[in-house]
Parts: sequence; C-alpha cells; structure tokens
Amino acid sequence: MAAAATVASLLPGGPPVDPESGPRELADAGLRVDESLRTSAIAAVNEVLDDESEWHELWAEAGSLEEATAPVRRVLDALRQ
Repeated sequence: MAAAATVASLLPGGPPVDPESGPRELADAGLRVDESLRTSAIAAVNEVLDDESEWHELWAEAGSLEEATAPVRRVLDALRQ
C-alpha cells in the first residue's frame, strides 16, 4: 500500500505522501510512473480493498472499515485518472 501511495503521489494531482511516514525527496528521485507501474499499483490497492483481504477483515472487525478505506480509495482514484 505504501508503494502504491508513493506512485499515486508522483502523478499530477495525486495525493501527497505524509513526510513523517513516507519518502521526503520524491520529486528529485527520478522515478517515472509508466503504465506498467501504475497498473501494478492499482492491482496492489485492489488486493488491499478486496473483501477477502486480511487488511479489510481487520478494519471491519474493528468497526473502522469506512474510515480506513477513505484514504486508500483516494490513492486508487488518483491511480485510475
């Protein structure tokens, strides 16, 4: 999920990565987001959001699934644009 969020942050209008928990120098890293990388990031996020994933199950059991999925869906939306 962290890698997918990083990829999304590199796209125009993508959600920013929290500098406290993510990379600090993305703009200068020279990483380019091609279609293959974008497709892989989308697949990773879809796995996380799948009803059968452990991530999904744990947040559902905690009663916070909606709150937890909101930022994940923002990443997915950015990747799909």
